[in-house]
Amino acid sequence: MSLSRLAAKNIFLLLITRGVMICISIIVIAKTSRYLGVGGFGEYNLVFTYLGFFTLFTDLGMSTIVIREMSANREKAGSILFNYILLRTILIAIAITSLFLSIPFLTYPDSTKKLIMLASIAPIAGILTPFELTFHVTQKFKYSSFITIFIRIISATLILLLVFLKARVEWLISINILENIINSAMAFYFGRRLIKAVPKIDFSLCRYIIAKSWPLAVSTIALMIYIRLDQILIAHFKGNIGVGYYTASIKLIEQFNMLPVFTATVIFPLLSQLRSHAIDRFVRISNLTFKYMAMMAIFLGVILSSLSDTLIIFMYGRDFLPAQSSFIWLTWAQMFRFPNIILGMLINIIDRQKSGMVNSILCALVSVSANMYLIPIFGVSGAAFTALFSEFMMFFLSVRIVKKDFPELNLYPILGFLIAGSAGWFFIDRISGGLITGLLVFPLIYFGVILLFKGFNKDDFHLFREIVLSKKGTVYGY
Repeated sequence: MSLSRLAAKNIFLLLITRGVMICISIIVIAKTSRYLGVGGFGEYNLVFTYLGFFTLFTDLGMSTIVIREMSANREKAGSILFNYILLRTILIAIAITSLFLSIPFLTYPDSTKKLIMLASIAPIAGILTPFELTFHVTQKFKYSSFITIFIRIISATLILLLVFLKARVEWLISINILENIINSAMAFYFGRRLIKAVPKIDFSLCRYIIAKSWPLAVSTIALMIYIRLDQILIAHFKGNIGVGYYTASIKLIEQFNMLPVFTATVIFPLLSQLRSHAIDRFVRISNLTFKYMAMMAIFLGVILSSLSDTLIIFMYGRDFLPAQSSFIWLTWAQMFRFPNIILGMLINIIDRQKSGMVNSILCALVSVSANMYLIPIFGVSGAAFTALFSEFMMFFLSVRIVKKDFPELNLYPILGFLIAGSAGWFFIDRISGGLITGLLVFPLIYFGVILLFKGFNKDDFHLFREIVLSKKGTVYGY
């Protein structure tokens, strides 16, 4: 099977998975938010946000390096996997210990502190989830898709049952622990069939993983600060009500962010191999991936921001309508993440993690400073605007890094996408036809203008032929 066909097959499989997940998540989030109310929903999400600041220390960018090294050195994959699991287990112990030590210093209510301690069991329950990396390395994403859908169906069913029974929030959080237990067990069961972990401690390999990943570790911490610290600050200045409005916007928008995440997940190991022995194909596939993510980012950004009030009422009810202004700012912040995720992937492939680390630190500093000033004055809208500015800043800093080692990166198609998006937005704004009009007519205008400006070229048609028209087993030079 050709490289393009394999990548398209895996991306398509993951997109189907995400489509199912979005449908399930929309139902679960809508029911949960209406059941808990604005304040309760804010507290529920604050628990996982605070926990996230500690669980990020359980990986520290190592998984990215491990996937890259396992893909490039398949004969050593089992040894790399085992030593990564060992390192991650140590980090989980340190992270959870640090979390418990921080609890007495929190100003949250005792009920929130207890919920955080309960939720902290989840990382321990997921101790064997690193076996999921074998799906990435071997390109067997059917296993990850099956596990993801299976777990989500079980958890969604249980959450909806608990909401129906009017259970306490502790039971809702316990579902996350159950998810991690099942995920860990299934990842181990399927993953060991693909790559068997070699139980031998290799200190030189551990040092290598740490040495290569520490810039990613700093980047991860910095990214977490400028992506999630705003919720902690909102809780401090505006309480759980503010967190409820803010996280309601994020939860809805983030459903679409898996598109670039899944794409990068599939493309990363393939491009890591291509860069060393097939630079022409590396350049071509990298440019196409970046172009498609930018195209989809503007497409979704216009739809979501133009129909913001309709979407919020449909999803959460009128009680959450004050979140509309922050929702619009956050929509465009999240849309910048589409190309930013692809740029971050390229930065790791070309081994410029230290430069990426500097970018993340700069964005984190700007984000914290702006949030400390804007949140007390403008509330959630100030935090949302800061998120947009931070992602905008990250885009230009990342482009500067990638263009140095990869000058072939093509940014020109973005101009055509912006023109197409503006034309579509003007139509929606003038017609005011609601959700149906936006979803049916806007795509015709958007992609029609892109065709008019020749946004699709011979590479796109070659890719289409490669994926759709080629026979199984045929290998093109794409």
